[in-house]
Amino acid sequence: MLSNSAVNAVPTMAELKDLIPNGTTDPECYLVLAYHQAGDGGGGVFYWDAASTDADDGGLILQPTSIPTAGRWKRAYDGPLHIAWWGAAGDGATDDTAALQAAFDGATDGVLVFDKSNCHVFTGQLTIMPNTRIVNNGATLEPHFDPGQQSAIVSQGGLTADLLKIRVPDIPDLNVHRAFECGTNSAVERIEISAVRQQNNIGLRRRQGALTIASGSQSIFGHISVSRFDKAVVVAESSRVLIRSLDIQYYSVGLRTFRCRDVQVLSGIISGSSEYATAEAGFNGALFEETDDVTVSNLIVKDAGEHGIRVGGLTAVRNYAFNYIRVHRTGESGLKILVGPRSRSAPEKAQFIHREVLIRPFLWPKLQISISDGSQAQVDQVHDVVLSQLPW
Repeated sequence: MLSNSAVNAVPTMAELKDLIPNGTTDPECYLVLAYHQAGDGGGGVFYWDAASTDADDGGLILQPTSIPTAGRWKRAYDGPLHIAWWGAAGDGATDDTAALQAAFDGATDGVLVFDKSNCHVFTGQLTIMPNTRIVNNGATLEPHFDPGQQSAIVSQGGLTADLLKIRVPDIPDLNVHRAFECGTNSAVERIEISAVRQQNNIGLRRRQGALTIASGSQSIFGHISVSRFDKAVVVAESSRVLIRSLDIQYYSVGLRTFRCRDVQVLSGIISGSSEYATAEAGFNGALFEETDDVTVSNLIVKDAGEHGIRVGGLTAVRNYAFNYIRVHRTGESGLKILVGPRSRSAPEKAQFIHREVLIRPFLWPKLQISISDGSQAQVDQVHDVVLSQLPW
């Protein structure tokens, strides 16, 4: 069709939408030079489909301004989609919500490219559709609204991305307590979530955090960085989650898992107490609740309000391996292990293996292993524990 049609040019999408070919002499294929203005990357080749009644999505399908029942301009393309095709400004001021959501809708089961390291402002929840691959060349997504108990951005699963970068700006009275919720079967090389001003989201439900990995399985994260959120990373009701590297700064609860199985953290640092952090229960560097089959290696925890690392919950847990852990300046203990159920579930045995656990808490430094009241649970193995270079 395109090879048999003469190609004419129009400056922008607006000019293209003013055109309806008459079916005889008018051109039915146009080169659009830009979306809004020259150099914005949103142009492309469009052809006329006289029979189409498809909805206008702002990037791939355009309905003429006169709103005919049938007849649409359609983008000719082969390969990945580009965020500029939907007219996203990325200037840090223009509201790109509609353009971003339309692009995510269009990229279902496909590839979406952010071509530049722009800042995209959005003012409503964004949903990344299933099985989307994002290629991000340094672009930042900046929420300018309060999502309440909802996440600013939600992935419906199957997300593949090299980078997802979210920044909460310093706007008076702006609170974004949940920045991103990642669905099941995801593989993200790098997630960066930051706030200019501390976000006191400690009041969120236990399954929620600035970054929430929930109700999923078989997800891999290369590097996760969260800064200035009291409740930073929460993994809830998930299995087979691998975090290769973790960097959490200015927190009350750094990493929390709840009702999970097979969680691995290969390296990381959790440091910098939030201005809202106290020595209250639950203010821990890493908190593992009702979670089985955990491996944590090469982790440094600093400045925890209560415990550096705490293991426990309302049900029995099993199979923990801590390898090369460093804990500094905690309010209570460096490592606390609460073994056995505190609910009506049957007591079970738990196994903990620790290699080179170095604990340097600020107050009451100790390795604390507690058996729940009335429980017959026991610790099978706690061995190779090295408490060296302690300050007392």
